[in-house]
Amino acid sequence: MGLSTFNASHRGLQRRLVGSATPVEPDGNGRIQLPLTLRQVAGLEKNIVFLGMGSRFEIWNEKTLNQKRLEEERSIGEQASEEMAGLVL
Repeated sequence: MGLSTFNASHRGLQRRLVGSATPVEPDGNGRIQLPLTLRQVAGLEKNIVFLGMGSRFEIWNEKTLNQKRLEEERSIGEQASEEMAGLVL
């Protein structure tokens, strides 16, 4: 992780993210099951969405993602950086 360990808030974030990492093994069909604790923290229920983000992916509760997208659509003009202003979405 590229955050400084000399900053207390950075250490807290590192503990929260890296400290809760859990190794998982794929089953015979290549599937993995996320541990219950991680599913609970993320609010994952029956309907989830895998969102490809370049070299990584995110796992979302479908309802939460839809709400987040609506919020982002409403506020994107206010939060747009100079680089984002030239994009057509």
